[in-house]
Amino acid sequence: MSVVSCFVHERWQDIDALALMPGVIFHRDGRLYELMAPAYVKGGVTHLPAQALPADDVPIKVMVGEFAKGLDHIGMAMDMTGGDLREYEGGDAQILNLEAGPGHVYSPRLPLAQLEIFCQAHLNGYQAFFDQHEVSLDHGEVIPMETWWEGNTDEP
Repeated sequence: MSVVSCFVHERWQDIDALALMPGVIFHRDGRLYELMAPAYVKGGVTHLPAQALPADDVPIKVMVGEFAKGLDHIGMAMDMTGGDLREYEGGDAQILNLEAGPGHVYSPRLPLAQLEIFCQAHLNGYQAFFDQHEVSLDHGEVIPMETWWEGNTDEP
């Protein structure tokens, strides 16, 4: 069985490669890929017909002006984690660094207004994360974060 780290809805999951459906995003060898056809086994080797996703496949939005109006706490959480704001169809958004792979999710996937409320409510946790990793973040390192909101555990 070949297991692949896939981004499903809002989190990374390890999934059997043969169970993957076309369109899924997965991380392998430090790169992101999109599965284009079902995986198959040939000669005892699992093959994943996929194409590499460009690192800049999502437009960059700068958190200033009209776009940032009312999203102050999302901007602060992004600054304190080094994460990006990824917006999904349907109005949901999430702070993460998808290109960095598993472990680099910094918020749950929520409607934008609810994400702002979430970030405001958990600003102390984001500040603690930043305080712990400030030097590394200032040097451009991408630091993974435990998804503490999933298990109702304490903030970092």
